[in-house]
Amino acid sequence: MECPVLEVFDIETGERFSPLEGHAGQVQALALSPDGDRFASVADDGFVRVWDSISLECVWTAKAHEGKAADVTFCGNEAVITVGADGDGRLWDVV
Repeated sequence: MECPVLEVFDIETGERFSPLEGHAGQVQALALSPDGDRFASVADDGFVRVWDSISLECVWTAKAHEGKAADVTFCGNEAVITVGADGDGRLWDVV
C-alpha cells in the first residue's frame, strides 16, 4: 500500500513540487492560514499537520482524533480547529 502524500503545485507555472509525506491515511481537508504563511492538513489517520508554505516542511503535528479527522480551519494565524468524523471539534494552539 502506498503512503498518502500531499501534492503541491506552483500556481503560476504549474510546476509540481516534491510530494509532502507524513499522513498514514487519505488526506480529508486542507486550510490556509490568513497570512498565507502556513497550511494545515487532516487525514484518516486522525492527525493534524501544519506545514510552512515556503519551505513545505511540517512544522507542527498532533494526534487530533482517535478516528478520522474530517475537517480543519485556521482560527487566526496561531490556532486550528479540527473536526473528527464523529463530529467532535477541537481547538489547537499551533505556535
